[in-house]
Amino acid sequence: MAFADQASYLEAQLERLRLLLDRALAQAAGRADEAATLAKKAETRRAEIAAEAKASKLELGVEVLRKRFALDDEDVDVLLHAAAVTIDPSLGKLHTRLSGVAFHPWLDVGLALQVHHDGVGDRLRGRARFQPDSKLVANRLIVLDRSRPEARENLLACELKLPARVAQLMLGSDPAGGASPFARLVEPELTLEDVVLPAGTRRELDQLLAAQPGLPGQLAEWGYASSSSAVVLLLTGAPGTGKTTLAGAAAARLGKRLLVVDGPRLLEAGRAVEAEIDELLLEARLTDAVVLFDDCELLFGRGSTRLPMLHRALDGRDGRAPGLVVLASQHPERLDGTLERRALLRIQLETPSAPLREQLWRRLLLPSVPRAADIEFPSLAKRYELPGGAIRSAVLYAVSRAVARGAGSPVAMADLDAAAQAQLRGDLSAFADRTRGTPLTLEALVLPPEVKSHIEEIIAAGRNRSEVLYQWGFAEKLPTGKGLVVLLSGDPGTGKTLAAEVVAAELGLQLYRINPAKVVSKFVGETEKNLNEILAQAKSTHSILFFDEADALFATRVAKVESANDRFVNMETNFLLQQLERYEGMVILATNLETSIDPAFKRRIAYHVTIPFPKPADREQIWRTLMPARAPVAEIDYARLGKSFELSGGHIKNAVLRAAYVAAQRRAPIDYALLAEAAEHECAAAGKLSYTS
Repeated sequence: MAFADQASYLEAQLERLRLLLDRALAQAAGRADEAATLAKKAETRRAEIAAEAKASKLELGVEVLRKRFALDDEDVDVLLHAAAVTIDPSLGKLHTRLSGVAFHPWLDVGLALQVHHDGVGDRLRGRARFQPDSKLVANRLIVLDRSRPEARENLLACELKLPARVAQLMLGSDPAGGASPFARLVEPELTLEDVVLPAGTRRELDQLLAAQPGLPGQLAEWGYASSSSAVVLLLTGAPGTGKTTLAGAAAARLGKRLLVVDGPRLLEAGRAVEAEIDELLLEARLTDAVVLFDDCELLFGRGSTRLPMLHRALDGRDGRAPGLVVLASQHPERLDGTLERRALLRIQLETPSAPLREQLWRRLLLPSVPRAADIEFPSLAKRYELPGGAIRSAVLYAVSRAVARGAGSPVAMADLDAAAQAQLRGDLSAFADRTRGTPLTLEALVLPPEVKSHIEEIIAAGRNRSEVLYQWGFAEKLPTGKGLVVLLSGDPGTGKTLAAEVVAAELGLQLYRINPAKVVSKFVGETEKNLNEILAQAKSTHSILFFDEADALFATRVAKVESANDRFVNMETNFLLQQLERYEGMVILATNLETSIDPAFKRRIAYHVTIPFPKPADREQIWRTLMPARAPVAEIDYARLGKSFELSGGHIKNAVLRAAYVAAQRRAPIDYALLAEAAEHECAAAGKLSYTS
């Protein structure tokens, strides 16, 4: 026969407890035979209850505690006795009779020893059950209340109380409800096999988790003093890199739930933080959960006055450390240095590589979702350097777009592209301007074939960079220099900016034109700070950085340092060199003064393209290309324009617009005479020759 519910189990245990109390009363009165009979009945009832509990499919609270903390029968009897006082107040009369005083309804250590132990020797040995290192006290399953005057120096007079959460668990209350407003208990959504991780990271974590269940006991056996400490796993990384997901998956690997501590709310507890931490650790032990301190720098940051208390909790010096504690932080630089030596393993979570991103896209767009045939997961992975959390949001957004179109509408590549673009969070507006959104192709560039082939090579490198670095393994060989740095040099107006825009358009990326005036600062350290911010934001927006007039930032270092200003200029240039080499995105530099750029930068430049001044045939094509199909045009001799006016593409653009404005004012078509007149003005402004006859 099995117990139907928690209540029937507790009723049976309470019945057995009354037999033990009656036995103690009979023994105190000298009725030895009666006491022996009652003891035998109590033992028989214990065996019956054990059999019924084993047959029961219920998760009985008392039995959960027995198994979780490896309690013996006498430990369980103490817990049941302490709980029974709250269940059945009539037990107070029996306690009063046993105590021999007028009013003593509570259960203290002396009464517990009298009821559950026989003889002086057995009761002396039983005191160990109430020492600080005992399972009941160390795990805070019972509390020794010393508030009464007689209990301050006398262990036997200490009242035995159950913490609220222990009582709730024993009485069958939902343990997931929790006693603390500062944490929530969650079931992990993913297993460790579902989490996409680099092979090395997965191997390290697997090893730690495989050892974790038996680690404290093995350490104690081998004589390590820290064997009672929590096993601390430190996860660091930017938002969305999967710290919480990984913590949940680690808990799932251990067959546990995850207790997520709300750090900001916990700080609101003020002076009560220590008590709340104590409650949280108790909750973790009772529910057999892994503890996660998210945004842990709030509690474990440098200068925190609560660090000693938190370290005591992690070190288990009070005997109450949980098994596995995960600390997660977006700002590891703010953490106190002493935390490093307490972390058995630190995992830095980065934005996943292209192959891992492809796995995430495939895994998160579930097979049950209808898909269009044009979806290319490798393309999504290469084009958008998103963390796992952002990819998940992008997939959900793409699915919502499909649902909005109507039932059965499949998710298309356009949905995933738009959703991925929506996840790009960086903001470069303080330092840069986003260039035109006009669609551009290679056809927009009028260049000699050998120069145009260099631009095509740059575009090909941008498209295949992720595959070469991560799938072919070149990233493992290159600790730095994984970025793609391009230098475009040439006279003003020859098309350097247009070439950068074409590269960005062909790669489907945003191009941000950096304003040197907003980057370079006269204050020491400000330029470096600004560039750091630019590179960080560019990485999160997955965009191309375009430094026009790059010589203003990347100037040649001073060979002979004669002043503090020279020294700071050189330090600034050195910093820019280092940052450029470490940056893994795409950077395009443009300059009219190639000789002004520091030679050390040129070594870091993957592609150097000189945009030549256009020859007559190229100028003719530029004139033709810039004339819109819808514009009212009369007879124009484009070949003559190309031969007659020595103008760059930028100046030709100005001449075309100037002539168009005049034609619009006259309500006349654009003809050769208007264009030639405008070209004459541009030649004069640029100091160039014209060969009109």
